[in-house]
Amino acid sequence: MHSSNGPDFILHLKFTEITAASCQAHARLKCVYFPITKGKESIDAILEKLRIDGYEMKENFDKFSRVSIRRLGRLLPDARWGPLPFMESKYRKGRKAEFFRRRCKRVKCFVETDAGFSPTLSKTDLAQHNHFTKALRNWGSNFLNNTSAEVDVEAHDKDGKLLSYNQLEKQYYDWIKEMHDKYDVEMDGGDDEPTLIINPKCKERLAISNDVEVIRLHRSISRKGKTWRRGDHLKIHKGATGRMKTAFYSLKTSLCTTLEYIVVEGLQGDICGEARLICRPIDCSDEQGCWLDETECTSPNISIQESVSFPVSIIDDRLCEIMDDNSWNQVLKKRKEKAPAWIELIRNSEVDTLGLGGDLPYEGDVMAGYQPPHEIVAVLRPGNYTPSSTGHLEQKYIVKDELEMVMEVKHLARSKNCPAKLVDRKVKKTSLHNDIHGLYVFPLREASWIFKKSGVYQFNFSVSCRYTSIIQKQTTITVCPDLNSRRCLFSIAGSSTDSAPVNIRLGCPVRCLVVKSVDQYGNEIPFLDTSGITITIFDGDDVLAHVDDVEVELSSDSLAMNVKDFVFKTSKLDILRPKYEAKLKLSSLDNKLSGIWPCKVKPGLPSTIIMDMSVFLEENLTPGRVIDNFLLEVFDQFSNHVEEGTELNIHVDGLCFLDKKSSVQKVNGEGFIDLRGALRVLCGFGSEACIAIFHHEKKIFSKIFQMAVRELKAVNVPESCLAGSILDIIFEVSDSNGLIDESIDGPLHTLNITSNELLLAEGARYAIKHGSSNLLMPFQVAPAQPSHLVTYVKDDIKKAKSKVGDTFSEIESSKNRLVTLYSRKESLEEEIDTLKGEIGSMVGYFIDTKELVRHKIREKLGTAAFVLLSSRRECFIDDFVGIVALLGTVPDIKIGRMLAVYLGKDDMLSVVCKTMDAANCIEKYNTDGDVDVGFGIHQEAATLGVPIKSRFSTICLDDIEPYKGGLMQNSPQKELNLTWPFPFVKRPKGFKGFAVNMINLSDENLNITTKGGHGLRETLFYSLFGELQVYETRDNMFRAKDYLNGGAISLDGGVIKGKGKLLLGYSDPKITFPVASGSMKMPDELKGHQDVITKTENLDEKVKLLEAIKTEISKQEMVAKELLEKFNKRKRKFDEISEKITQAYGREHVLWCTPVKAEMHDL
Repeated sequence: MHSSNGPDFILHLKFTEITAASCQAHARLKCVYFPITKGKESIDAILEKLRIDGYEMKENFDKFSRVSIRRLGRLLPDARWGPLPFMESKYRKGRKAEFFRRRCKRVKCFVETDAGFSPTLSKTDLAQHNHFTKALRNWGSNFLNNTSAEVDVEAHDKDGKLLSYNQLEKQYYDWIKEMHDKYDVEMDGGDDEPTLIINPKCKERLAISNDVEVIRLHRSISRKGKTWRRGDHLKIHKGATGRMKTAFYSLKTSLCTTLEYIVVEGLQGDICGEARLICRPIDCSDEQGCWLDETECTSPNISIQESVSFPVSIIDDRLCEIMDDNSWNQVLKKRKEKAPAWIELIRNSEVDTLGLGGDLPYEGDVMAGYQPPHEIVAVLRPGNYTPSSTGHLEQKYIVKDELEMVMEVKHLARSKNCPAKLVDRKVKKTSLHNDIHGLYVFPLREASWIFKKSGVYQFNFSVSCRYTSIIQKQTTITVCPDLNSRRCLFSIAGSSTDSAPVNIRLGCPVRCLVVKSVDQYGNEIPFLDTSGITITIFDGDDVLAHVDDVEVELSSDSLAMNVKDFVFKTSKLDILRPKYEAKLKLSSLDNKLSGIWPCKVKPGLPSTIIMDMSVFLEENLTPGRVIDNFLLEVFDQFSNHVEEGTELNIHVDGLCFLDKKSSVQKVNGEGFIDLRGALRVLCGFGSEACIAIFHHEKKIFSKIFQMAVRELKAVNVPESCLAGSILDIIFEVSDSNGLIDESIDGPLHTLNITSNELLLAEGARYAIKHGSSNLLMPFQVAPAQPSHLVTYVKDDIKKAKSKVGDTFSEIESSKNRLVTLYSRKESLEEEIDTLKGEIGSMVGYFIDTKELVRHKIREKLGTAAFVLLSSRRECFIDDFVGIVALLGTVPDIKIGRMLAVYLGKDDMLSVVCKTMDAANCIEKYNTDGDVDVGFGIHQEAATLGVPIKSRFSTICLDDIEPYKGGLMQNSPQKELNLTWPFPFVKRPKGFKGFAVNMINLSDENLNITTKGGHGLRETLFYSLFGELQVYETRDNMFRAKDYLNGGAISLDGGVIKGKGKLLLGYSDPKITFPVASGSMKMPDELKGHQDVITKTENLDEKVKLLEAIKTEISKQEMVAKELLEKFNKRKRKFDEISEKITQAYGREHVLWCTPVKAEMHDL
């Protein structure tokens, strides 16, 4: 008793039997705390003292009896119990478990019982089967709850206050903590001089109290008769509780560590509580362990990192031992053999064994569009695994630690200065397949798009192990462009788009045509040989122009070929009018390089003008006459009609434009400048007129014309006259034949008389009627009174003023029209920009859908297919099925194009009917055997205004012999069960299938049957394609030619029509089967399809309207300019007339045989 310190924990228990309340027992419990002093337990010190005193003691600290019992003051020697349930720590894990587990062992309970407890017969122990003995021994455990029906237990503190079990338990743990804080001295110090750390930053990781302000760091201590030094290798047994990186953890297996530091709370001499061993696990490197930072002058600090903090009591509990070097090295060797060492990718048959599909051609090459396996499988190999080891999938050679592996796929840039682009990243944990743990399975099918872009792809696999550095595996795959789908892209240097047709003008050099070679995924393919490059322009089978050995320059990376400074010349361009659309073909001599691109070939600049000279015969050119049937035919320097809309500036002299006609004229669609009714003869008889035509200030045409000659004669002129008499003179106008020109008649034709000696009044005019004029003039002799030989036109000034006003009104009207046109032009441009933005990339998404194929068929004017699709009323043919091109769809644009090449345009546009009667209703013939254009489809064509100009095919389903081999079972598309043509080959390379089964039929078309119950595939498409086979490339196709029963096609353009019959050359069919993918069947997308069709048609209409408005603006601007010139001219004339009419004439005029000059004027 004298060995204990501090106050005791006293408790009074009252036991009452439930069935007999008078049967009671009492017990007084006194708990005494035996502290640890300078690293030694007081109980051990007591036991050692007893042994020294000669007592044989077999007990130690762990086995020492924690309960002694007295009955009625007499010690019961055999009653040496273990701790009562409430004396044991209730905490099983965490810091409190570590704290109380050892402290609770330092408590001994002394129990005083009364007579209520029954002893054994020997009086050395309590009777074990007694209800009160059981209740005492199990008080605080679940057993007490089971006996609660027999005994009721009340607990009172030393002051007699009734306590609940929870209150008692709390007081008990508070008492233990108080005893520990006051009296326990785990360590007073180590064997070396400590390093003091004030207010350490990692108290929680060190597992020390937060109120500790100073700790001591030792490198050596003495405990249990041994010296424990920094650097010793310790084996800590399971059951020890340590503070790991995130929480307290009780070891389930032994842990090999290296002792780094011993941490003691407080200063030397203080009553200190905790002492901790800081140990670095064997899996951690030196850099990951605890380190002491002594760089700061004021106070060092400690960082525990991956190390673990254990209580120093694990030494006392024999949960820790020092390992010798051999044992340590053996553990290191075993761990290194089992530790992750490197990453391996599982390939080939091993993957099949796992039931997975995953094998990439690592460090190899694949073609763009390569379909990768569904998964990539990787494993972590231990250090004892070698590549030559047998059993690659044996569990002992696969690390199954719960780790995470990262797969990063990077696309390496061509330039070393550019960083690699991360295209995919996945993180996977280990998984189990076929009872094999430790497999890292990365799905790849969803990332198949990666392999469509050429380049080098780097696959990086990495694992961050817990206590080791990062393990990495790196491999590469090179994706090469798909040479089988090679095509060329053309653009003019500096053009903003690579997809627009190339614009070429004859006679004008193309400075730089940029050609790029790409595959179907847009990967650029370098040019290897550029010798002997030729360029051809063709339209169908017609070669229009050809240039040999053009100058070629390759870019530095050989990805672009620049064809420089070449000129096209041809006189065949008129066959392309009006759109001038053609194909541009670039090819090498060996034809290894070949590309075709749409182009627009425009005529050269205006160079030659041809006109009908009969229009300008002399007798046709009289003053005031309007020239009819005046056409100018305009050619370029290669004898092609110039482009429609080409503007030419026409200068005239002696002629004038009528009304609002402008001097700037445009060439029409036929290559003519139409001046019919546009010019009036302005100059007088006998003079010359001139017409000159300019293009961009360069004169390209000039012609001078002679006007008709008229002669004015005076008839019966007297030699003398009497003064005061009337002079009567008749003037006649005659043509070059001496005949009077009676067409000169009316007020517009007048005669003006002037004299060299007499001053006659200006402005006098004498009318000419039917080619003659009779003049009556008074005759006077000076000095008679003045007389005026003038007939005044009194309303001249009024008419001139009216003309000026009319011209001004026309100018104002023209200005208003221009304002309206400019406003409409701006509004249309905004609407067009909005529509283009809305349509965007949607157009490319719906390429070759059924609606667009219908649109292409409607462009085939003069065909039966056009009439059937354009008819506004329901089909006028009974049992009409449709057009071949619209009765099925294909999944791929290449397949659709090659099937159209194989069939040809006539078969694609064939009319399909169910019966021969329906075919006979399409057309009939008259008695002469000619087609009756007033019947059937020809009548409908006449109604549309587009007659059918050529023959067309009609197919009758009932008359076709159907395929007799039956259909595939459970096939929704009712595909034909064709005989497998390859008896010794499972599936030849590149074989895609039979063409007849590649046609997809809609539900509606699947239900179309003949009278015999056969569908479209068995009749129509089998008759068209037979057993036509489809291959990926020409090479694949020719390798399988021995197995062809009905011809073959390849997706890169090869066609075998039958045995020994090839289809060579190149063609790009306009009408192909529609492409229908699964992504285009959603209602919202179909609605978007209709929207883009409608908006595209709306856009075309608005663009055409905008061009018309621009043309009208140009015309109105020219009209406004001419009106202004006309206004200024009339204004000057008005001013002159006004000035002359208002002058006073005061002179005398005498006529005496004076020579008189007569002039004829045409107003």
